[in-house]
Amino acid sequence: MSAIVDALLHELDDVALRRLAERLAPYLEATGQAAPELLTPTEAAVLLRCARKRVYELAQRGALPVHRDGGRLLIHRTDLDAYLTKAGETTTTKETA
Repeated sequence: MSAIVDALLHELDDVALRRLAERLAPYLEATGQAAPELLTPTEAAVLLRCARKRVYELAQRGALPVHRDGGRLLIHRTDLDAYLTKAGETTTTKETA
């Protein structure tokens, strides 16, 4: 069953994923399973659907703000959402130009 869900989620675009997340948020909060505010590079990579190395590259370029806790690299969920929104606007602008 999880393979089917994974396949379906992989096919959703950013807009559909955001709508799904908004609809699931009340359920997840009620069950105590809401997404963490601080994400590890691995968790961020899963949300971005990219390799963890890409998250480190985005952080190094300054495209994705990060915070350090000792040796750990952490990404605020709001910063990740802002990056996705900005990246989506850039893509839309290039496509219409």
